[in-house]
Amino acid sequence: MAVLTAQRGHGSETVVSEGGINTAGLKGRRKLTIRLIDTATLIPRGARLTLTLASSSVAQNPGNLLYLNLPMPRLARIQVGPAKLTLPILRTPISR
Repeated sequence: MAVLTAQRGHGSETVVSEGGINTAGLKGRRKLTIRLIDTATLIPRGARLTLTLASSSVAQNPGNLLYLNLPMPRLARIQVGPAKLTLPILRTPISR
């Protein structure tokens, strides 16, 4: 699963979007696409974006219960290559 967050000043964090993909039973090298939930979220200028990739959304925040899964085997590993994040930008605000 993937959780995209925006960090504003003073340590506050906002979940911008998240999504998941079932990888149970997959083996070997694969190119996977995790589509994030369609949502419109204000990201203030200068905010720092963080993309968390994990087996469960609680890795990003213990209170984020959107994507839960069974415990992963202790020897489970993943190697992440280049990642591409595409964010659509609204040129005109929906409301002010």
